[in-house]
Amino acid sequence: MKIAIASGGSPDYLIDIVADGLIRLTGRNHVHLEYNRWDPAHSCYSQLMAGFGPDRLRTEDCGALVASTRVPVATIRDFKKRVGGPVIVLDGEDWPDLSPEHLTIASVYFKREYLRGSSHPAKIRPLAFGVIPEKVERHTFQNRDVPLIFSAGDSAGIRSAVRARVEAMSGAIGGGMSHDTYMGWLARSKIGVSARGAGWDTYRYWETPWAGAMLLSQRLDIVIEDDFVEGQEALFFDDVGQMEMIARSLLAETWRCADIGTRGLHAVEERHLSTHRAARVIDAIERTRV
Repeated sequence: MKIAIASGGSPDYLIDIVADGLIRLTGRNHVHLEYNRWDPAHSCYSQLMAGFGPDRLRTEDCGALVASTRVPVATIRDFKKRVGGPVIVLDGEDWPDLSPEHLTIASVYFKREYLRGSSHPAKIRPLAFGVIPEKVERHTFQNRDVPLIFSAGDSAGIRSAVRARVEAMSGAIGGGMSHDTYMGWLARSKIGVSARGAGWDTYRYWETPWAGAMLLSQRLDIVIEDDFVEGQEALFFDDVGQMEMIARSLLAETWRCADIGTRGLHAVEERHLSTHRAARVIDAIERTRV
């Protein structure tokens, strides 16, 4: 199957993650990227596509279109004239509202911020971020010398409160840093804390277990299929006080961090890579063609 991907530009993480997964699953020669700012040297170009090489397909060669809600519907309709098969819309925005115009053109509409308890038509389905399987030099748990880490922009009030509490704990690291620097610290950490940003879903939630750290996350109010099993693959908190209580308890019993961190990494490898998200999109395409 050859698939065209229409995006308003990177970073737009849901479609970026799916694009990464589609290329890894089907091969570069089966995915056509229509990125408005598709340039590996561009400052807004996310880390995932580096090294995938140039496009060798035309839009007309493809049998399905995957499009971000950041692409105008008129542009999608124009693509549709040149692409056979279904249109899969990916809504990776931070808010729970749907885009009515994109909903009308979608064969299937995947929603990142699909709130728990929501009631939507069958063609609207939840799809959370996943892990771009970038290379990480993970330390063995015995050699992890950073007890606790949290680093994220202040796109939600809870993040500044979490950062202040993390920084106040002995031996903890908080504050902002680059992606590469953060991943290096995370690979040396026993516990990585994650809290929601502008949306509930955040990439911190996924890259923490990928780096081998134990995920200690704010409980998210969105539907995540095959989510981490609480107490086995991750631990969750409802407020900052509970976060500190859990973290202090774990740091007194670091074997628990090691056990949950290992299970969390296995969960990512088995259920939450970009290829798993792409497989759901491929399944949706195939089911609409039956």
